[in-house]
Amino acid sequence: MVTMISRKCQPPDHFFRWHDSGDLQSIWHLDRIVAVCERTPAVQHWLPTREYEFVAGYLAMGKKLPPNLCIRLSAHMIDSEPVLPPELAGFPVSTVSSVSLLSLGGDVQIVEGKGSVECRAVEARDNKCGECRACWDRRVKSVNYPQH
Repeated sequence: MVTMISRKCQPPDHFFRWHDSGDLQSIWHLDRIVAVCERTPAVQHWLPTREYEFVAGYLAMGKKLPPNLCIRLSAHMIDSEPVLPPELAGFPVSTVSSVSLLSLGGDVQIVEGKGSVECRAVEARDNKCGECRACWDRRVKSVNYPQH
């Protein structure tokens, strides 16, 4: 993985998303991902997950997350917020909405790198991130994906 990521994720496209489909399988699995992130410091990593207990367990072991890894905790249900354990409060999150937040006048702008963002990849960019890197940015507290 280190070799593949190092070769494929060169600037300006030095971003890697873990698990396009699937999720963490264990604390050991997260530990291996962290090891890859530590060995590819020039790459920004994004790990979406619904497996809160593995993240909490990893941190409870006294382990640290590298600065180039953004773990974004995903809501379990459409139109709901993630219900996080107290030890994960403050982690970046993601949601899926059946109605566009833009149509509701929701807070969808990055303000000084913080706040909420609505993903526009589906309708605006043919399912591609394009220049947007909100999901990789820990300062973006919430990313909402319209249901599609």
